[in-house]
Amino acid sequence: MAARLNTWHNLAYYQRLMRRVRAAIQASDYAAFMRDFFVGPEGQGTPQAAHGGYG
Repeated sequence: MAARLNTWHNLAYYQRLMRRVRAAIQASDYAAFMRDFFVGPEGQGTPQAAHGGYG
């Protein structure tokens, strides 16, 4: 059961992430998206996903 829930969580995460990537590409803002993603919301150098900011 835990493995299935983990899989669902991962699939949902990647779907949200790819939705944001596609939107950034369409807005010609992919470089800013990548910079913000890897810097993190508090500028701590960790991806936003580590802070729950991926939705």
